[in-house]
Order: sequence, then structure tokens, then C-alpha cells
Amino acid sequence: FSFQSPLLYCGMPPIVSVSNNMLTAIPWDLFRYMSRLQVLDVSNNVNISFPLGLLENQISLSTLNISNSGLATLEQRLFANCTKLETLNVSKNGLQTIDPNVFENLTSLKTLDLSWNKLVDLPRRLFSTLDNLEHIFLQHNRLTVFQSDLFKGLPTLKIINLGYNKVETTAKPTGRFKVDELVLKNNKLKEFPEFLVYQVPVKRVDLSQNELVSINLVSN
Repeated sequence: FSFQSPLLYCGMPPIVSVSNNMLTAIPWDLFRYMSRLQVLDVSNNVNISFPLGLLENQISLSTLNISNSGLATLEQRLFANCTKLETLNVSKNGLQTIDPNVFENLTSLKTLDLSWNKLVDLPRRLFSTLDNLEHIFLQHNRLTVFQSDLFKGLPTLKIINLGYNKVETTAKPTGRFKVDELVLKNNKLKEFPEFLVYQVPVKRVDLSQNELVSINLVSN
């Protein structure tokens, strides 16, 4: 499957899906003249090459789905101009590393799906600029430490899902973060996380299917 250059000038609609094909590459300038593009779905392709310049002119893009496309990393400038993006799905890839600044311009982002990847660690300030983030999905990765400071300063956060990882410990927080629902289901926690009592106002916590053997809390 390949794209031909006349597509650049055909006035494509604001919603484009090329999902569930056998694409292995997309020309970096395919959408150069499509600044009205609002929804782009390139999910479920085969080890697709996602060039840095592909989204350069997508100032109106609100939804992007690149799940299950064989991405191994997210590079810094990939979403640089997508300032109106509200939903980003990069789940079910082979992601092992993420550039610390890859999301820095996504100030409108509300939903971020990083689930079903191979992440073992997350850069310290990965989400620090996402002031409108509401839902973050990190389940089914290989994370071993819950770092609450990753979510500090995000005023609209509703759900953090870290279920089905390998979380054994929780890093000591340096400040408070707010979230309505925290899912740590099916990890390897042996102790009840104290920060849940003393640091974080959470409405619902799921710690089921861990390895808890005690709940020992020492008041401050």
C-alpha cells in the first residue's frame, strides 16, 4: 500500500482513517496542505514508520490514534505543533522509551493512552505541561515504581490507571497530587501505600490482586 503525491492537493475531509491496513511507511509531507485535519487514525498497521514532519501542520488535530503500529519510541518533535490535540492513543506498540519533552506542547490534551507497551520507567517531567489532562492509561506495561510526583500539578486529573504492571514500591512524594480514581490493580505491592492517606485526596483506589501482607500506617 502506498500514497501518491496528488493526495496532497485533493482537499481531504477533516476525519481520515487508514487503520487496519498493511502500511509500513507514510510520506512525511502527506498532510502538508491539510491543516483542517481534526481526526487521524493510523492504528493497526504493520511496523509503520512515523516521520517527524508528518504532523507539522496539524494545528487543528484533536484526535490521533497510532495504536498497534509497531512504534518503539516517541521522539521529541513528533507532536510539536499539535496544540489542540485532546485525545492521543499510542497503546499496543512496542514503546520502551519516551523523550521527556515529547508532550510538552500538548496543553489541550485530555486523554493519553500509553497502555500495553513495554515501558519500565517514565521521565520525571513527562506530564508536567499537561494542564488539562483528565485520563491517563498506563496499564499493561513493565513499570516497577509508582512515582506520584509524575502527576503533581495536574489540576483536572480524574483517572490514573497503572494496573497490570510490576509495581513493587512507591516513591516518596515531594508534593501533593489530586486524582479521582487511582488503579494499581494486579501489581506486586506488599505494603499499603502511605501517600494515599497523608498526601493524596483520592475518591477511589483499586489495590486488588497485589501481594499485600500488612497495612501499617504511622501518623505524621
